[in-house]
Amino acid sequence: MRHISTLLLFATALTAQTPRDAYRAAHQAWRQADPLLENKAGTPAPEFPVDVQRSADAAKSFATARTAFLASNAELSPAQQQWAAETIVRPQLLLAASAEEQRMLANATQFLSTAVTNFAAVRDPAIQQVRQAMERERAAIAALTEAMSARRKSLDEATGADQDAARAHDAAVKALLAGSTARAQITDQLRREAAGWETYYNLLLEGATLGSRTSSTPARAGTATVAGNLPGPNLPGPNLPAPAKPAAQPRSQGNPSAAARFTGAWMYAPRGAFFGAQPETIDLNVSEENGRVTGTLRGRFVVPAGSGGDPAVQFTFSGELQTTRNQTFPLQTADGTAGTVELIPGGAFNLLEVNFQMAARTNKIRTANFVLVKK
Repeated sequence: MRHISTLLLFATALTAQTPRDAYRAAHQAWRQADPLLENKAGTPAPEFPVDVQRSADAAKSFATARTAFLASNAELSPAQQQWAAETIVRPQLLLAASAEEQRMLANATQFLSTAVTNFAAVRDPAIQQVRQAMERERAAIAALTEAMSARRKSLDEATGADQDAARAHDAAVKALLAGSTARAQITDQLRREAAGWETYYNLLLEGATLGSRTSSTPARAGTATVAGNLPGPNLPGPNLPAPAKPAAQPRSQGNPSAAARFTGAWMYAPRGAFFGAQPETIDLNVSEENGRVTGTLRGRFVVPAGSGGDPAVQFTFSGELQTTRNQTFPLQTADGTAGTVELIPGGAFNLLEVNFQMAARTNKIRTANFVLVKK
């Protein structure tokens, strides 16, 4: 009962963890802050610094919420620590008959059996009474021996069950400790990523404003910053004329200038980001010609041992380049299974998020979401 009560405390501690809704909502807000921010960097409007600041703040809010969630669950709770430290008590075999006792009963049985046989032909009534008493004693010893054998069998079964429980407990403790270590590592990595995103938005603002500033526009004293750390570019003062807006350039079908965000060779980096099925290796090649995009994806995913699942995924896709930030194309596998693949530009120019879904197939990966790095 004490072990069961500890398990209940352990389960309660798990269900009482910080909900994921906060950082998930922050991540969604970040992705929706300004999906076309990088496109705007080519011809930044006066409000472009505000747009960059909004995205930078959203990225920082997500990192803060996600870090808080992971940090709150990085270390084991007292109930979890108590449960992990417990040892499954093996049954003590004190009730089992010793080898000496078993030999003594066997010898007594043999002696009584011999005596009963020898006295069988004796007609003396007193001897017959002794013989009958020996038969009763032999029957009692036989019943005792049978009871001891049954008891030993029950003890063996109990010992095997407790050994199985102990192995399961030890495996669960290892998984619990490994999860705690992994969450601590992810938390540290997320802090470094947050600093990287802050640097990225500063550089995006700097590159856009430097590119749009005319040579005759004097710089105002002081610097602008994003998220309060890295200095950004000097921005024009409020009374100075705005830079001349470049003349609009004719654009071909779709947005070929945006194709650079998708085209090229991409790969899944070790310990990369993913949601759902965990990639092992991913190779993606995307090309564009006259506004039409074609691509091929080959990959392997981690499947549970003994599940019989097929870890390999391979499909092709094609379609017209769209004017939207995210590009969605129909896909098809070698066996004719259809689906869709969505290409989502990452925050950095060498990152690409891929999200695919296809019709359900037995023992096949049908959906996955992961981030690739440009080769």
